[in-house]
Amino acid sequence: MRLPAKPMPPVTVKDLVLIDSGVFAPAQLAAGVVAGMEVHRLNRGDAIAQITAIFQAKASQNVAIANVHILCHGAPGCLYLGDRELSLDTLDQYTTQLKAWFRCAQGALLLYGCQVAAGDAGEEFIDRLHAVVDRPILASAQRVGQVALGGELAAEFLF
Repeated sequence: MRLPAKPMPPVTVKDLVLIDSGVFAPAQLAAGVVAGMEVHRLNRGDAIAQITAIFQAKASQNVAIANVHILCHGAPGCLYLGDRELSLDTLDQYTTQLKAWFRCAQGALLLYGCQVAAGDAGEEFIDRLHAVVDRPILASAQRVGQVALGGELAAEFLF
């Protein structure tokens, strides 16, 4: 008598790091990521679709993800991902994809984009994004990146 196969328990990846190709020196950033984190470089096309495909692959492999780090350009209330914009104006359009991203992610969403959380638009964007993904979100109202160029290395707002 053959027993049914048991589903594989999830394998946890510490963190998933998604680096947009539009940031300064994406290869250098990828090379500097802490060992044990899984890094994906996004191309200049539809990065939202690319991220969705990455998460679909993880879900089909029974992989659970601790935290999600997204490194991209930003503006108050906006992330620039490849040739797409995730903003107050487009958030509703991407709700299905965003929810799918976080079916296998257990931890926080960390956004490394300049001024994403700045001002009223930034706060509203982060609040609405939080309502969609239902995960803690860390974002900055300041410039993010190289200190020598006026950026900060850490985000200061947790939602």
